[in-house]
Amino acid sequence: MCHVIVTCRSMLWTLLSIVVAFAELIAFMSADWLIGKAKPSSSEDGDNRTGGPQEPYHPTLGIYGRCTRISHVQLSRRDTLCGPYAENFSEIASGFWQATAIFLAMGIMILCAVAFVSVFTMCVQSIMKKSIFNVCGLLQGIAGLFLILGLILYPAGWGCQKAISYCGPYASAYKLGDCSLGWAFYTAIGGTILTFICAVFSAQAEIATSSDKVQEEIEEGKNLICLL
Repeated sequence: MCHVIVTCRSMLWTLLSIVVAFAELIAFMSADWLIGKAKPSSSEDGDNRTGGPQEPYHPTLGIYGRCTRISHVQLSRRDTLCGPYAENFSEIASGFWQATAIFLAMGIMILCAVAFVSVFTMCVQSIMKKSIFNVCGLLQGIAGLFLILGLILYPAGWGCQKAISYCGPYASAYKLGDCSLGWAFYTAIGGTILTFICAVFSAQAEIATSSDKVQEEIEEGKNLICLL
């Protein structure tokens, strides 16, 4: 018989697991890893038509995507264009970024799988006599290691030609040049830290759902058990 067990610690672990998976996925897909040096946002013809000053903008560059601004001379309008600069894996700008993409993708896939499984831990607490919380915590720890490897390798690719075109000639491995780090990089770091917190907290979720108080309520015949 399925016993639905909900505790504060197990629910918090589930929510954190879902948030971490989404945060890492969004960061990976974003083009805001590097913020490039300022560039004029419109052509001379466009400015002559509007009579306005050139407002600089900062193009952004991700692991496989980029955002830049294009000007419509006839319409005197500026649009930001975002999309992948690499049509396939081999066109990613740096071998280090290719390795980063592999490690991050592996970590994110594990985190998404754990987030999916975590939803069902309210009803299923063990698989083949193994605690599902402990198994998920172990997987989150492994995912965290993949994420760390990816984040360590990412700055080594700052010397590639693509990064230099955004960050200037002084950009090199682990040196930003004229660029700055975007929110996606910091989100990936924050998500990695939270991944390890989830891995540790999974043990607390296991303790909460197998406590004496839970066992007492199971023995009383209750199918829905909610504990603060």
